[in-house]
Amino acid sequence: MNITERKDPLEKDYQPVEVCDKISSYLFWVIAGLTIFSIYQKNFIPPVYQELSINLSTAFYIVLVLFNNIVFIVNRFHYTPRAESKRRQELLSNAFDIRLITSRTSLYYNNPLSPSMARLGLNVFENTLFGKTICGKMAEVERLRVASYFALWIFSAVWRRTDLQFLSLLFQIVFSTQVALRYLSIELCRAKFESLFNQLHTLFLDSNSGKRDDHYFIVNILMIFAEYEATKAAAMFKQSSKIFKKYNAEVSEEWEAIKREHNLAAAVGH
Repeated sequence: MNITERKDPLEKDYQPVEVCDKISSYLFWVIAGLTIFSIYQKNFIPPVYQELSINLSTAFYIVLVLFNNIVFIVNRFHYTPRAESKRRQELLSNAFDIRLITSRTSLYYNNPLSPSMARLGLNVFENTLFGKTICGKMAEVERLRVASYFALWIFSAVWRRTDLQFLSLLFQIVFSTQVALRYLSIELCRAKFESLFNQLHTLFLDSNSGKRDDHYFIVNILMIFAEYEATKAAAMFKQSSKIFKKYNAEVSEEWEAIKREHNLAAAVGH
């Protein structure tokens, strides 16, 4: 696999998404720490400074929450849709050899078919393979993380000396968008990508005899493409670039094997 020559100019459009995700993640834990400080500050702040401490911590809390919400809104409704729109245009440009955007990826889609609906299907086929693999690896990490937080919350709930405010904070953390809901989104995407991957596998196996231009095949490709894009749009996370780079060669080899199974000529590696 010639990975070094791979070019993806759209990566720069996802950089603001990654930056915003990191900022939101850091701010989430800073806010959680500030909340814990607010709960227990009376235990270690001298009485003469308690009013000042409460005022400062409250002000910082309001500013950080407001800033975090702004970052989330800008990322969710500007950076992410913009990046996904360009990725979608590049996907369709590659499938039908019609330039919808000026930038062009190189060795990103490993597809030997000529411009057609079948080529679009094969592009989505490859994307679902990488998507289910990356989300699967991400889910392995998140499962342990969520289980640890949930165990801590259960332990705190049964421990009679636990402060109710602290227990409430733990509950908010465990079931927040940064922990439980993020994990659930990853699992749902993994399951959906796997389902679409299996549908495409069956669809292309059935069309190995050459029937890739009938209405049944075309409608199924369009349906799967729409479901794939809807899944990407609903996701509350960005697929890990680190995991992609780590498993790129391995998954690319699997993709080559799939193409051989579907009687497709070998193409340049991912």
